[in-house]
Amino acid sequence: MVRLVPLLALCGLLLAAPAQAAVLGVFTHDYRQGLYDPEGDDLLGPDYVEISEAQANPFRDVFDFSSLLGATIDRLELTLTFSDAGPSSFQIFGFNIPTERWYLDLGEIRPEDEFGTVADLLVDGTGPLTRLVDAATDAAEGTTVFADALATGRIGFGFDEPAAFVSDSFRLYSATLTVSGTAVAVVPLPAPFWFLAAALGGLGLARRRRLAQT
Repeated sequence: MVRLVPLLALCGLLLAAPAQAAVLGVFTHDYRQGLYDPEGDDLLGPDYVEISEAQANPFRDVFDFSSLLGATIDRLELTLTFSDAGPSSFQIFGFNIPTERWYLDLGEIRPEDEFGTVADLLVDGTGPLTRLVDAATDAAEGTTVFADALATGRIGFGFDEPAAFVSDSFRLYSATLTVSGTAVAVVPLPAPFWFLAAALGGLGLARRRRLAQT
């Protein structure tokens, strides 16, 4: 007896299209009073959270993107809007002494010290800070930030201020996580396919009836 190819399997083959690079999801934390309250003791203003190194329980926030783990995730981008972060410094005996330098602490990425050079220094007036995290940054920086994020569907961040001469603070207005990767596109099937599928199904049914009557 001739077996027809199952229609569902055929539909699956025709629906599958080449993977397309795309933004899979965008998550935004808007730090406003009563709208979004992150972890820590930092005070919420009308449209910001005041990040202060004087707090015993410092600011920490976490993005949960586990709803997207079914797709292939290639990169994460964290974008911060802020003000009053500096950096600032003064000179003494020809040395430049930092007085305020805020660094993004993302996963296991931390600044060396106040005299070190890292990419994630918050600089006023330069626009939002965007931090890329992917497999290449893990390899280049000797971290597992991206790998850990993919394993848990979560990525956390906070801030370090190693130039602790006084109690410094800055305002954080929002944080946005953009998740990019590849997904299989679903392509609508043309009408002729459905006619063909119906015809094949009818032939199979008629054949089974004839065989049952013999």
